[in-house]
Amino acid sequence: SIVVNLIHAIEQSYRIQARTMMNFATDEVVLEHGTSNSCLYRVLQGSVTRFMNYGTDREYLVSICGEGHCFGEYSALSGNPNPYTVVANEDTVILQIPEQDIHNYLAMNPKNSMEVIKSMSRQIAVATKHIELLTQE
Repeated sequence: SIVVNLIHAIEQSYRIQARTMMNFATDEVVLEHGTSNSCLYRVLQGSVTRFMNYGTDREYLVSICGEGHCFGEYSALSGNPNPYTVVANEDTVILQIPEQDIHNYLAMNPKNSMEVIKSMSRQIAVATKHIELLTQE
């Protein structure tokens, strides 16, 4: 029945959240460029920054993800390595959604799916701007 399915969805949501909350201190690396990642992440409190060439003289700030924003979707959904290093800007709490729970997480609430789509759209916009700048003479 619909009620039973709803109860199971709520229980699943609590199980996901209870086992996958992660705390990061200011300047702590959350994800490293080039590593494999099968999880989706959502900032519950605080914020993180995505960097290219983190810690080098060519370091470039790509974007900042605040509360409610997702990251890690590129690697989690494509199977490719992380394109960025992600660093906590302040004490930050992150929900880690393992690969086996991503479908349920997205299906439980359309807002979750929209946040992932918005995040991917922002990344495409940044990449497009970078390509435009590189191809200008």
